[in-house]
Amino acid sequence: MSTARVIEEIKYLIKNYQIDGLHFYDDTLTVNKPRIIELCNQMIEEKINLPWACFTRVDCVDEEILKKMAEANCYQIFYGVEAGNQRMLDVMNKGITIEQIKKAFALTRKYKIEALASFIIGVPTETLEDTKESLKFAKEIKADFAHWEIYTPHPGTIYIILLLSMGIF
Repeated sequence: MSTARVIEEIKYLIKNYQIDGLHFYDDTLTVNKPRIIELCNQMIEEKINLPWACFTRVDCVDEEILKKMAEANCYQIFYGVEAGNQRMLDVMNKGITIEQIKKAFALTRKYKIEALASFIIGVPTETLEDTKESLKFAKEIKADFAHWEIYTPHPGTIYIILLLSMGIF
């Protein structure tokens, strides 16, 4: 939807349902930097003083985006961190680094936005030591909340092929 349409819908929700908060259910709201900046600018210009939250990736934020989001009343970002060491991030083919995660969490805190972290445990080849590193890493990045999911292989993914070759299925 266009930014104008999003703003129109937010205003409608405020007027007709008296909402007092909003969560954008988009896996990576900040993937298009000009679009998120435009949305935040429009929310500020239209004086939409509504606290809101979103999901995104650590490689889709920078200082400019986070500053603008904070100005537009973003109070919480849920990041898909997945693991606390580079080997497991690479196994999962996340395309991010430990340093990117640290930087995103530090910048998010700088702008007083809650930073939530989602982790996955039980990925093929993960060791107990890898899991312990992820637990330690969640504390290191000072996640306001850490969410832990147990890995679920999905048909057609490389993990199913790996599990089949290991004789697990």
